[in-house]
Amino acid sequence: MGHRWAGQIVQVEPKQGILEIWHSNNLLTVHPLGTRPGQSFLVPDQWGGLVPTDKPRRREVLAVQIPSVEVQQRSLAVYELAAQAVSDR
Repeated sequence: MGHRWAGQIVQVEPKQGILEIWHSNNLLTVHPLGTRPGQSFLVPDQWGGLVPTDKPRRREVLAVQIPSVEVQQRSLAVYELAAQAVSDR
């Protein structure tokens, strides 16, 4: 599996208890969802077909998980005032 997708950009979709990894419309693998920062899981033959090199592995962060989206909450009166201002033009 590994050599075909090495270096490709993939989509990572967390779902209930699992993490799906996709390339275009191809589901590449499913991992259990980690329960602590930095936790990783390997799929059997994940690195199969790859040729070892002397180059060090890339260590910079390639993705960031945003735990939740914060949405500003306002009174509906703010929107009513904005609508009134637009209609008064």
